[in-house]
Amino acid sequence: MAANEPDTPSYLSPSPVGFHITDLQAFVRSSYLAPVSQDPDKADWATEATASQFSQTVPKSPAGDAALQLVIINKSRDTDRICPSCRRWYKFGEPERHYQSFSDFLKRNISNGPAMSAEQREEQDLSGICSQICMDALVEDPEETDKNHGMEIRRLGSWLQKRTTRAKEAQTGAKIVWERIIGA
Repeated sequence: MAANEPDTPSYLSPSPVGFHITDLQAFVRSSYLAPVSQDPDKADWATEATASQFSQTVPKSPAGDAALQLVIINKSRDTDRICPSCRRWYKFGEPERHYQSFSDFLKRNISNGPAMSAEQREEQDLSGICSQICMDALVEDPEETDKNHGMEIRRLGSWLQKRTTRAKEAQTGAKIVWERIIGA
C-alpha cells in the first residue's frame, strides 16, 4: 500500500462486492458518514419527529435501533446508502463491484460501472436494499434474514410504505419491495 493511501477502517470489511459495515456506531461516528441532504424532503427523515415516529414501529432493542438508524441514514442522504440486509456501504445507483483497495473504493465513479435497471435503482432509493440478491434474501428466506436484522426491517416496512407516495411508484412503474416482504 502506498504511504498516502488510507487504511481500511476496522469497522469496514472488504468483500468481492464492496465494503460492508461491521460496526454501525463506529461508522456513524466516522468522517465517512455522508452529511444529511440539503433537500428538505430528505432532511426530514433525520429529524427528531421522524425518529420518534419510527421508534414506535419496532420494539426497543439493539437490532431494532440499528434498523431504525439505517432507514434514517438511507432516506436522509443524497447518494450514500447502507444495505439493511448485508450492510454494504454503497452509493445510490452503484451495483456490486470489487475494489482493489479502500482508496479505490473512496475514489469510485459509479457512472463508469455496469448499468442498473430502473427497478433496482428505485429499490435502492425506496428501501436501501443494495441488490437483487439482498432483496431475494429478505423475501425468500425470512428465517435466515431475521438472523441478520430482517425482522426489524419488515416491521419498519409498513411504516416506510406509508411514507412512500403511490404517485412515485406509478410514475416509475417500480414495484415496492416492502409489500412483498410484509405480504401486503
